[in-house]
Amino acid sequence: MEKTNNYIAWINVAKAIGIISVVLDHLFLADSVFRRILNIFTVPFFFFISGINYHSEPSLKDFFLKKLKRLYLPYLTVGLISICVYLGLSSFLNLGITLNTQSILNCFYGLIYANASVGDMMWNRPLWFLPALFVASNLYNITAKVKNLPLRTIIVLCLTGLGMYFSFFQYHLPFQCETALSMLIWYFLGDVTKPIFIDKENDVSVAIKTLSLILCGVLGIFLGLLNGRIEVMIDYYGNSWALYYISALLVILSMVLLSQLIPDVSVIRWIGQNTLFILLWSKFPTEFFQIVPPLEQALVSENLFIQLIALIGLAALVIFFVWLFQWILKKLKLYSHVRKFIS
Repeated sequence: MEKTNNYIAWINVAKAIGIISVVLDHLFLADSVFRRILNIFTVPFFFFISGINYHSEPSLKDFFLKKLKRLYLPYLTVGLISICVYLGLSSFLNLGITLNTQSILNCFYGLIYANASVGDMMWNRPLWFLPALFVASNLYNITAKVKNLPLRTIIVLCLTGLGMYFSFFQYHLPFQCETALSMLIWYFLGDVTKPIFIDKENDVSVAIKTLSLILCGVLGIFLGLLNGRIEVMIDYYGNSWALYYISALLVILSMVLLSQLIPDVSVIRWIGQNTLFILLWSKFPTEFFQIVPPLEQALVSENLFIQLIALIGLAALVIFFVWLFQWILKKLKLYSHVRKFIS
C-alpha cells in the first residue's frame, strides 16, 4: 500500500476500522454476540494504533501540551455541548432528569472527574476515551524516556498490573486512570512493533497475510467469547485477564493485517482521517436513531441477521450525518473556526 514519510495508508485504514467498530458498539441497546466480538478488540486497538503513531517531543511539557490540545480540550468542549443538549432535551427524550441545580452540578462533576463508571457522564459516555488516552499517552511518553527496552517493558507491565489491580477492586479514578493503566500495554506494543509492521509490511505475501488474519481472528474471537462479556469502559474484562489480553492481541493482529489488505479509497480515507471528529459528534445521531421505534426494535431483535443489517445501516447513517455536519460547517466557513475552538 501507499507509503511515504508522512503518510502510511494502512494505518489510516486501521483507524477507519477502529472508529466504525466504535460506532457499531455504541448503537447496541442490549447484549449481543456481535457486541461481545467488537468489545474484544475495539478499545485496545485504538491504543495500539496510538502507539504506532507515537512520536516524542523535545520535552515532557511539549508532549503534554500537544496532547492537552488534541485530546483533553476537545473532550471539555464537546462535553459542555453534550451537557447542554442532554439537560435541554431530557424531558423530550424521557430521560428521567429533573433540571435543577443538583442535576447540573452532577453533570459538571462528571465532566471534571471524567470516569464513565461513576455514573455522571450519561450526557456523552463515549467521551471517556479521550481523558483515558490523554493519561495513557503522557504516561507512556514518560516511560519512553527509558531507552533500555527490557527495563521499559518491566515498567509498562508493572503499570498495567497496577491498572488491573484498580480495575479488579473497582477503584474508579479521575480521568479513568485505572483504564488508562490497564490499556498502557497496548500503547507500548504499538510503539515497539512499529518497525515490524511498517518497515516489513511488503515482506509478507497477500496469501500469508490473509491466512494469518483468518487464523488469528477466528482464534481470538473464540477465546474472547469463551472469556465472556467485556466492557472496557467500566473496567470489566470477562472471566480471565489472561484470556482477555491473549484474545485481544490475536484480534488486533488480524485487524492490522486486514488493514494492510483493504485499499485506502476516498470514503475510508475520510473516516480514518476524521476519527476524532466522528467520536466527538457521533453520539447525537446515535441517540436519535435509538429512540425511533422501528429502529429500536431492529437493534434488539433476536434475529441476528436483522440486528446485523440494522447495525451496519445505522452505522453508515451515523457516519454520514457526521460527514454532513462537517460539510455544512465548511460551507458556512465555520469548520476551521470550530476546529480551532475544539482543538
